[in-house]
Amino acid sequence: MCKQCGCVVFIEEGPESVLKRVVNIIAEMGVTVENVQCFEDGERICGFIAARVASSDDEEVKEIAEWVAELHESLYAERSRTYAKVAREVFANFPQSFSPKEVITEWHQLEQLCRELGDGLVVSMDEGIRDVIRAVQHVHDNPRQRRLELMKRHRIADL
Repeated sequence: MCKQCGCVVFIEEGPESVLKRVVNIIAEMGVTVENVQCFEDGERICGFIAARVASSDDEEVKEIAEWVAELHESLYAERSRTYAKVAREVFANFPQSFSPKEVITEWHQLEQLCRELGDGLVVSMDEGIRDVIRAVQHVHDNPRQRRLELMKRHRIADL
């Protein structure tokens, strides 16, 4: 659970509040079993970009990494443009009524909240909602495969 996406408020209110918020997010964003990976791809590509620019707490490692980045500046600049292009392509598949930042924040909250749901609550839901919740709960299964699929879909050599 994290504080930035706001999930903690619903978790503290209890399982019924979590379930209600999950159902609302699914409806608001139009999350389906078929498009779960689309939303996850948005989070995934942003994670790849952030991993490339995040600073290290270890000053020596940070200094070395910055030096290596300078040595490969043209290569990193090209990759940066590629990652940004892929991010825009992924964002284009999001619901148009929300900004990409809003979608990724809501998606992240949905993931966090779905982790909190026990099977007892999920089983009692409408089959469509239940299937979406379970798809969200398993969206991180096979991460290596999902990464390769994203790379292949967007024709990128390295993430």
